[in-house]
Amino acid sequence: MVSIVAPDNWCTLEPGRVTHPRVVGMVREIMERTDQTFVVGYADCGELDRWQTAGQRNLENYGFVAYHNGLRKFVYPGTDAAFVLEMRKSMENVGQKYVDDLVDRAREVVEDIQRLAKLGKLTYLDLGIVGEDESSLYGARLVAVPTELGDRKLLAISYAATLLRKKVMNTYVYTRYDDAQVFPQLLKEHKSWMARLRAVN
Repeated sequence: MVSIVAPDNWCTLEPGRVTHPRVVGMVREIMERTDQTFVVGYADCGELDRWQTAGQRNLENYGFVAYHNGLRKFVYPGTDAAFVLEMRKSMENVGQKYVDDLVDRAREVVEDIQRLAKLGKLTYLDLGIVGEDESSLYGARLVAVPTELGDRKLLAISYAATLLRKKVMNTYVYTRYDDAQVFPQLLKEHKSWMARLRAVN
């Protein structure tokens, strides 16, 4: 069993609520394409309240937990440190990429991503490894996605593979992309969430 808690000051997306299934359904569909199963989603509590009462058109800050279907029953035989090292090697990266480098790379490609988004294409750019801690490896993406209302927006995504009680969990944190400086804060928030997960496990 793995215990899952929300990021600090975030609330659970509940499929039974009137508005929530739009987002949950969209995320489930995206996960199915990559052979993953959605577990639970969260969003900033204040933003969630505004969105539910039509005070905000779309959710901008949200995240979720998923597991890869092929690893559902898998129990990792090694240590947390070995898991992080193995994940880094599997992503064909020779070491941690620093956030400053990520910011520079994001600046170079954002105009192309925005152009593709305006053309209505679902596309993303994987920016590689941006950090690690004692049991997680973090990557980042810049992605143009359809919203729950059918329009499109540009998102910054932090994703992580984490070992909790020998089980591999995937977590994702989304925010609206304004400029490349959003990535350092996104990574900081994601690491804080993973620390909360480690604390309850």
